Amino acid sequence: MEKPKQEAPEAFKGKKNIYVCDACHGHIVTIDVDAGVTPFMINCRAHPRCKGTMRSSMYRVFDQDMAASHEWYRPTPDDCLRPGEIEHVLKGGLLLRTVNQMGLGIAAAASDAPVHAQLINDLKEQLLIVFLRRLGGKLSLPVAEVDDTGSETLSFNLENGDTFNFELCKKH
Repeated sequence: MEKPKQEAPEAFKGKKNIYVCDACHGHIVTIDVDAGVTPFMINCRAHPRCKGTMRSSMYRVFDQDMAASHEWYRPTPDDCLRPGEIEHVLKGGLLLRTVNQMGLGIAAAASDAPVHAQLINDLKEQLLIVFLRRLGGKLSLPVAEVDDTGSETLSFNLENGDTFNFELCKKH
């Protein structure tokens, strides 16, 4: 009997996957933003203090419109990698990072307006620096407060080419 044909890693680019923790039963939704190989098991990322192991649902996600909280990506040569990551990437592996709300919007815009998406992505760090300067250069945030931002989204625009306007909005 023939073995079933496995899909090539390229087939998963743009696809969502769900990892579920054996210990806390939390889950994360991931998306492959690049072609490559992802692991079946990872350390728990659903809750910061959990030491459990998450297992892949093998891309059996029926609602591909779910928002991803994490993304699998191929690092650039400029990224600083740990020794274990270097070997993994050289063998075709992708790395996992958190997707913030701004990142989700940038990723969604990338196919329709790649120049604008790249510009916004490049500005993220500069904008955070300006915000911190306005707050005195230092800010401490409880993890719970950061975790409690799921009902809001950040909206912004550029007015007259010289002023950024930011507004917090409730998600619908």
